[in-house]
Amino acid sequence: MSKNQQKVFEVDKKDLPVFCPPKNPNFWALHPRVYLDHHGKDVVNCPYCGTMYKII
Repeated sequence: MSKNQQKVFEVDKKDLPVFCPPKNPNFWALHPRVYLDHHGKDVVNCPYCGTMYKII
């Protein structure tokens, strides 16, 4: 997936911790569920599929 086609999900702070794939994932996102530690950052990427999660 090119950077222009990168999936971006907005996650509310009340929904932390962030995990990927998200609920009801598309077929392309099927990989083991991983919890993403955002370390206080506003954006975190999945190491498997590159999906970007923006903390709002």
